[in-house]
Amino acid sequence: MQNEDSHLNNRLLARLRSAEHIPGIALFLVNLILLLPALLPTLSDLGVWDQPGYITAGQQLLDRGAFPSFAGNPLTSVFYALTYLPFRSSSLWMVHSCSLGRLVLFGLLWVALYNIGRELSDLLPPLLLPGLLLVTPLAAEVMTFPSDPLFAGLAGLSFWQLLRHSRNGENRSLVLASLFLGLSALARNDGIVIFPIVLVWVIFISWRKPSWKKALLAVFLPFTILVGGYILGYGLFTGNFDPGTAARTYENFESGHQLLVNASGDINAVVESRMQAREVYGTPEENSYNVFRAILRNPAAYLERVRLVIPALFRALLSAYGKRFSPLLFPLAIQGLFLIAQRRDWKRLILFVLWPAHLLTGFIITIFRPGHLTFVYFIVYGLAGVGINAFLEMPARWKTRLLWFGITVGLGLYGWLDGKLAFTYAALVFLLALIVISLIQIRRPRASLLPALLVLAAAGITLRQGYPSLRFRNLGSSEPEQAVIFMDETIPRGSLIAAGSPGYIQAARMAYFGLASTDVPYDYSNQEFITWLQNQGVEYVFGDFSLWTENERAWERIAPSIGEELIEVFASNEGGIKIYQLLR
Repeated sequence: MQNEDSHLNNRLLARLRSAEHIPGIALFLVNLILLLPALLPTLSDLGVWDQPGYITAGQQLLDRGAFPSFAGNPLTSVFYALTYLPFRSSSLWMVHSCSLGRLVLFGLLWVALYNIGRELSDLLPPLLLPGLLLVTPLAAEVMTFPSDPLFAGLAGLSFWQLLRHSRNGENRSLVLASLFLGLSALARNDGIVIFPIVLVWVIFISWRKPSWKKALLAVFLPFTILVGGYILGYGLFTGNFDPGTAARTYENFESGHQLLVNASGDINAVVESRMQAREVYGTPEENSYNVFRAILRNPAAYLERVRLVIPALFRALLSAYGKRFSPLLFPLAIQGLFLIAQRRDWKRLILFVLWPAHLLTGFIITIFRPGHLTFVYFIVYGLAGVGINAFLEMPARWKTRLLWFGITVGLGLYGWLDGKLAFTYAALVFLLALIVISLIQIRRPRASLLPALLVLAAAGITLRQGYPSLRFRNLGSSEPEQAVIFMDETIPRGSLIAAGSPGYIQAARMAYFGLASTDVPYDYSNQEFITWLQNQGVEYVFGDFSLWTENERAWERIAPSIGEELIEVFASNEGGIKIYQLLR
């Protein structure tokens, strides 16, 4: 009888545990449906540089066994190899692979945030954090750079486990945190910078405990085995033990010189910045691909870049979290941090403060892309959620309420006076929400937080100004898709095609010959340039905006040969893309 009762209790407990996730699953499905158009892109939506490059790395891995070096983000390649596999026989495989990848990555971002919300349940309702993801545009916009959501989601899972360890003290949580962080480092090299931050935090919270050595090993070994194991395995297989991080960092450092470059417009702006950076700092070989050595050669130029990158950082931050949301999210996050400090919850406080420090590496290369700043989306939303919840739970503290009214009015006036109408609009909507919430709490002081949260959700959706419009994809109708289908069906796979950007060439599974590169002889005459292309083994030239507009000097060397060495073999319906065969 006792066993039967125990069995019934276990079944009841299991049902209750599964039932607690039902609201979360419902919220996830609502968010997924609303974002579906953004998660199912066309080829035109993918751009022509980074996104196709990451997806192609997966195709190359599956078709050719081309594992990248550590700096090439191997986990991202494995991820897109898996999403490529079901669509291997399709001409538009890249669109389908990207769509499947976006669906999975959205789920990863959501799950990480949901679990962090549950771990912070003593400070906020768990669904508050996914609710912020629902009402802000971040989830759709972060998908445009494939390694970003993969890295951010895995980093979020690592952060979740560290929060769990701060509560239960179990080394199992540290092992899982280290595994997730190792996977994130294999998705993007930024994980390497976070790893010492985590080590410092673990040492701080466990230093005086008898088991501190075990805790340190628990967080040190899984990450080291994953990352070090990949670098070692790649080296044994290829004979190259260089992880490639120095060369990649140096390349980004040269690209960061764009802050000081007044681009001519007839050469790709990134290429032009790299060429000018070499005049200022010397070549990568002269500096042994050491960024700090390059900076010491011309510190004045570097300091000028730092001066210019600070306002660029501010603009990137507004872009990353939305111009209408950032002015509200960050003051709320500061309040959340202050409230955690008030509780003397030093473990979580220091973790929240230390984790984003890895973003400071952007000052070394002087590049702050909005996607970089979304790597800590769970920090921003977590702290803002704490701030929101604390604000709603203290209706009697009118000094705090009046302070927020003042902040909101001040923000609105600043936006109006400085011409930042997005700030003013956000302030007005939030101010209206505060008034409605205050009236609810005056009439019903003991009311639950649900009415107030619904008011905030309505304000957030109003600020977001809608979701992507529902559309039905007519794949194969756009100019890029027409060109890719033609190449896939007509041109032998792997043919060398010269172009101003790689995206559509990679989508057709052809070999890309870049005309936006530092080693392109832009000073050649027309005939010399054509002969150079022939000698390089180029078989076709792909013409689109990235060649005609962004690499005008290269196009000027090519265009006179149309009708002679270059024969047009394809033109899209609207003439936005043309393909030429290069005769020998």
